[in-house]
Amino acid sequence: MLNNLGQNIKKLIKEYKEVKWPSAKTTINLTLYVIIVSAIITLMILGADAFFYELRSRFIIN
Repeated sequence: MLNNLGQNIKKLIKEYKEVKWPSAKTTINLTLYVIIVSAIITLMILGADAFFYELRSRFIIN
């Protein structure tokens, strides 16, 4: 069992060394992209929420 575990750890280390990591510039660009898209989606949801709140306020009497 320990032999199998040792082989798996060696395979894991080998795979880890073969991974091509993105450059810092790519990572920063993709992070900014995610932040911008998230902000746009947030604004869309807030706009829809405000629209439906106003719609409810005008047509539903408390």
